Amino acid sequence: MDLPHPKKKYQPRSLRERYFSSTLVIGLIAVSIVIVFFIQTLDSRHEVNQELEQLQGKQSVVRHISKNNLEIFRNIELFLLDPTIGYYDKIAYELISDNQQSNKRLGALVNS
Repeated sequence: MDLPHPKKKYQPRSLRERYFSSTLVIGLIAVSIVIVFFIQTLDSRHEVNQELEQLQGKQSVVRHISKNNLEIFRNIELFLLDPTIGYYDKIAYELISDNQQSNKRLGALVNS
């Protein structure tokens, strides 16, 4: 006479199922970490691009000021060589006023 065996409510899963589950969990954690680092890298890249654009803007203003300074000195020297020609001093004054505006623009860029 066989006695009925009580049914087990919980049967342990097979080793293959446990291995697959743990691999899936570890894989999801790894993928989520990679996604977080990727998003942080994109944010950093965006910030670096903005800073680079600002630096390039400042550099172009400095380059413009430097070019104007060279032209100012050249026109002053030409004016000193022959003061009878009247347009060298006017060009120098125009370049000086342009430099003043560029200096103000550069100051605004640096303070921003």
